[in-house]
Amino acid sequence: MFGVIQKEERFNEVFLNYFKENKIEIAHAITKLFPFLESLRDHSFITDKIYADSYEACRNSVPITKVVYNVLSHLERLSDSSFLWALFNSVNLKEYPALREIHKSLGTELQDGSSPQKRKQEEQKLATVHPSYEQGTNLCTHEKWSQPCFVKQDNLQEPEIQQNQMDEIIVISSESSECSDEDEEDQALGTGTQKADGQRD
Repeated sequence: MFGVIQKEERFNEVFLNYFKENKIEIAHAITKLFPFLESLRDHSFITDKIYADSYEACRNSVPITKVVYNVLSHLERLSDSSFLWALFNSVNLKEYPALREIHKSLGTELQDGSSPQKRKQEEQKLATVHPSYEQGTNLCTHEKWSQPCFVKQDNLQEPEIQQNQMDEIIVISSESSECSDEDEEDQALGTGTQKADGQRD
């Protein structure tokens, strides 16, 4: 029973991640509001107000892509991915040909993401990039990113240089960037004065 629940949670996570990453593509694939909005309203995924506001926005010359994207952003805030079945239903796939490729790609992503072998391969890749990586630690994983990872494998041989670069990135602020040009000019003037004094001696 626990295994079934865990599998459903995994599917839900893959669905939502894929949807979030492809909202722009989906918005461009929906070239007209009907039957996209009607499908979502009939299944109670959007309210009558959102439905009416979307058509009103189109009447006010707001691009359909932007209207659809706003609706997708509302769907993203839902607690589960069941709305995707209404989004990728047979009627929508027939009306919006570009949506078919996205739907096909989602199927591939779902198969890869839920495969234990695929997850094991991802862990092995992480172990190659992070020698100290061990399964079960809280390092960055494909499923959940606790914070951005900027480590590149070809830079691991130069840890000191990479650390200095990271320190510079962290220190930079809007205030320091504004003053940096003045500091460089002062240093240049100081160097020039010292050289001139040296030549006179």
